[in-house]
Amino acid sequence: MCGVVGVFGSKAKAIGTNLGCAVQSLSHRGPDDGGIWVSGDDLCFLGHRRLSILDSSSAASQPMINERFALAYNGEIYNHKALREKYLSQKKINFKTHSDTETLFYLLQHYSPLFILDKLRGMFAGVFYDSNQKQLLLFRDSLGIKPLYYHNFEDGTIAFSSEIRGLNSLLPRLLQQVDKHTLDTYLTFENWCQGKTLYNDVHLLCPGEVMTVKWDGHSFHSKNEFFSICETASKDRVPQKSYEEWVKYVRNAVEETVETHLLSDVPLSAYLSGGLDSGTIVTLASRHQKDFLAFTGYFEVDDEWYDEREYARKTAQLEKIEHLEIPIKPQAFVEHFDDLINVIEEPRMGMGSFSQYIVAKAVAERRRVILAGHGGDELFLGYPNVKACMALKHFPQSDFWKTVLSLHGKEWPWLLNIMAEYLRGDIYLAPRLWNRFPYNESGRSTLNILNEFKATSAYQSFEDLMTYYQQIYLPGLLMVEDKVSMSFGLETRTPFWDRDFIHAIKKIPNDIKLSKGRLKGLFKDAVSCWLPPEVIHAPKKGFPTPFRYWFRNELRAEIEKRLLKEGDALDPLINKKQRQQLLRSHFNIKLPFALDEKRAHRIWMLLCLESWSRQKNIDWRSS
Repeated sequence: MCGVVGVFGSKAKAIGTNLGCAVQSLSHRGPDDGGIWVSGDDLCFLGHRRLSILDSSSAASQPMINERFALAYNGEIYNHKALREKYLSQKKINFKTHSDTETLFYLLQHYSPLFILDKLRGMFAGVFYDSNQKQLLLFRDSLGIKPLYYHNFEDGTIAFSSEIRGLNSLLPRLLQQVDKHTLDTYLTFENWCQGKTLYNDVHLLCPGEVMTVKWDGHSFHSKNEFFSICETASKDRVPQKSYEEWVKYVRNAVEETVETHLLSDVPLSAYLSGGLDSGTIVTLASRHQKDFLAFTGYFEVDDEWYDEREYARKTAQLEKIEHLEIPIKPQAFVEHFDDLINVIEEPRMGMGSFSQYIVAKAVAERRRVILAGHGGDELFLGYPNVKACMALKHFPQSDFWKTVLSLHGKEWPWLLNIMAEYLRGDIYLAPRLWNRFPYNESGRSTLNILNEFKATSAYQSFEDLMTYYQQIYLPGLLMVEDKVSMSFGLETRTPFWDRDFIHAIKKIPNDIKLSKGRLKGLFKDAVSCWLPPEVIHAPKKGFPTPFRYWFRNELRAEIEKRLLKEGDALDPLINKKQRQQLLRSHFNIKLPFALDEKRAHRIWMLLCLESWSRQKNIDWRSS
């Protein structure tokens, strides 16, 4: 896992004087090695920082170059050995390493980039330069696991980086204007679509996207998509299997993807919550790896909902896995919150990023690679609103009432929320945190322009929800995961968010996945042979963070200090009176769980915006 930064075009020589600083700004992503390469015609400047996971020899360092080509990339390609054997064995190449970088380097030289990128199984983002053609290729994996940011100049010159800070080092005056539409989307849904950032002049390559930039006195840009996760269509479904055969099918697919993600020359580890996904990965990975470690973060609060150690311990004890428990305390928020916001570079989704930061910090002291359970809920239908949307799809026919009767107690609020959305005329697929944006003096609602988060119809709501999870929600989580883990030189792998695994699981009909009306019913039956019964039947939690308690008690003074200062950075955005009302409400009125969590999320978002505004000197008056 690594960091990439560079520039291509007529302005490259002038901008390239900052390349050393830009590479250094990414040193946390690659603490082992760094390199810079400049093309002979001064059109292309590439920088790279390296975290050595496969083949630590200097021959595998980047940028990898020969007399014509140069490659700088960030990621892991798990099937690179098979690709090397299948596509390069007859090319009479004298390989100098067993790295995936060298495999990709030669594949891109000998085959069409779109053809090759579609064959890669892994996570990746990078650039490939052909000096003869004066052509640069920018590419990003189809699952949105690894990021690649870029900025376009008017003359066609393009600057790019694995992180926004790399672009800012190349172009110190770049981060000045906030994208109001993206900000509106963030305030409403605590997330936004791929391709955008909170800065007007910084863009993000979309998952599965390839950008070709060719220079012949001017720049020519073209974009292609080599794979879309939503095009893994139902037409490939495997017909006529018994339920027992589906259970075995899933079990085999899970074993295969976990084993595939163990490719490494360094010891591995995994996050272990009390849930099914991480428990399954830990159990299977530990059977293949010596010195395997599992890490569980926990909170010292009276509410048992926020402590998953009981279930995590049962999984670790069953397999006799070395298990480390990481305490997460309110004081850590005081000490590290600004560091977290600096790491993720712009406010992103979820209070869980704080927990991730604290645990990743501890993991990086012992390991360089960690496995995580991202993707399991998206593929196996693990979220309560899945059943709500399935019910709505059949409203008011008999199948609607059949689904309603299968709901469990904690699933009812999701149905009531979806039905309320439906009766209002629009169905939003994510919880809305602000309905009207306080900083907008006209008070107008801009929800009508946020169609990416809205179902096209009641009948289509389930399919739209799946698209939302796969193209917006999960990529948003993965962006945070990348920034947090890589800030400590830690590589995160996601066996359940893997292209081949997705192909396999999308063949299964949804009613089979929801066996007996249970969320992740099929998955539970498939992994029940590996996990303790208590874990199989435990309620879904998703590593919740107890900020709603901490904000009232241990962190009350801290958030008042941050959000109620005179001349606050947020004043032009959300006035002090509105912030006072929000905090007073939270301090004095305890609401039911879901409503209390929603209010805590609002406070969290304001804290993120305040820290970001202050650290980045955002001037809201001129934005």
